[in-house]
Amino acid sequence: MSMPAGWTLHTDGAVITRGRHPGWTADPSTLAADISGGLASTFLDVRAVDAGPAGAGAVRTLHVGTDRRGQGVAVESLLRPDGDGSEVACWLSPVGSYAADRALARRLLVGRPPLRRTNVSEASQGMRARLDVEVGPHTGSGLITRDGDTTWADLPGIGEPLWLPTSTLPAWLLAATGLGPRPHSPDDRVFVTTTEALDRLWTGKPTTPAETRLALAAEDLSDETCAELAAVAGGCVARWSLEWATTAWAGQLTVVDAGENGVWQVSSGVPEDLAAELGGNAVALRRTSSAELFHTLARLVAR
Repeated sequence: MSMPAGWTLHTDGAVITRGRHPGWTADPSTLAADISGGLASTFLDVRAVDAGPAGAGAVRTLHVGTDRRGQGVAVESLLRPDGDGSEVACWLSPVGSYAADRALARRLLVGRPPLRRTNVSEASQGMRARLDVEVGPHTGSGLITRDGDTTWADLPGIGEPLWLPTSTLPAWLLAATGLGPRPHSPDDRVFVTTTEALDRLWTGKPTTPAETRLALAAEDLSDETCAELAAVAGGCVARWSLEWATTAWAGQLTVVDAGENGVWQVSSGVPEDLAAELGGNAVALRRTSSAELFHTLARLVAR
């Protein structure tokens, strides 16, 4: 992998650099745009994945790009206010190593002792996956087959199927779904309902609490929760799912990208007693982040 000038190899194997960012703004989107511009001088196809608060006034950004050998790279940056500017610590990782090294590198960025590298061996060299984009910039279905370091991809929005370096697959998936930085929220509430009720919410796009309660068949929802769910349905810019299987690992992501109202994940992980009470296909709707979704995508191409 090509390494930009000025980057240093940490003794624990993580590529880390530290520097200064002139001026300071707490706006994550502005910082993400600034870093995108800087990375574009070294990498191709730079794309901002996520940007959000990282505690104590810091902002964390995540970008993905392609190096000069055609391999996917991820760059995670931590910016902390310091006087009239900010301290910037950046971590460069091959996309195939990102999931395994994230915990270690994040500790190094803040000067904490490193942890052991995470094991992500369940993402084996062989993989088949299906992408379904119901709502988004490129609607349709696609198939993916991984064969070691190369992957055959037939994705919505790319025209003819193509072979691509496996490490670049997450970036292609981000482009196909339109996923990028979204507002973060400290609220980690989970809303439990059924797939049928969510379908009514997405198609009906209610505008009043009464309409939201009717769509979800939930008379006891507070006005606040109704307003939040109505905003998610009304602000939806993409709705997609990715299902995969390897020799050792199978899984699924179902995502609702509500733009300025955040990104959400639909999962079937509902306690049995609650699922029995609801009847039907119980699911949980919870906030997530573009960075966490990228982490899962990176596990699919782990080396």
